[in-house]
Amino acid sequence: MTFKAPDSLAEQIAHHLAERIIRGELKPGERIQEQKVTQALNVSRGSVREALLILERRHLVVILPRRGAQVTVLNAHNVTSLCCMMRELYILLANAVVERWTTEEDLAPFMQIQQRLQASFEQQDVNAFVEESFNVMRAAYPFANN
Repeated sequence: MTFKAPDSLAEQIAHHLAERIIRGELKPGERIQEQKVTQALNVSRGSVREALLILERRHLVVILPRRGAQVTVLNAHNVTSLCCMMRELYILLANAVVERWTTEEDLAPFMQIQQRLQASFEQQDVNAFVEESFNVMRAAYPFANN
């Protein structure tokens, strides 16, 4: 039996804001006002600040002194760097899965995700495709012991 703690409130807020950024609802360079997020989600300002710090670590926002947070503006260099880093992380994660899987049942989640990825691709559902891409990593985490 494995135990997974529920996401913290800050993590849930970060996930919500990240989805809005990925879907383009929050545009590159757009300011994210803590007070508006606090009121819209009915949460504390501290939780919103913590969520913005999480997003800053994920390079989705930048936090500027005395100006607050804004959605990261991606340029060619940033995208190339991010793709290179993600490629290496995927390789490490795939190697961990290959080294540690023992039964066909271990691979079942990956097969299900692959089917959902294919379906979302065929339906041109970008949001579902992005979410399933993240699910690949989530399914691989137990194999990485991380």
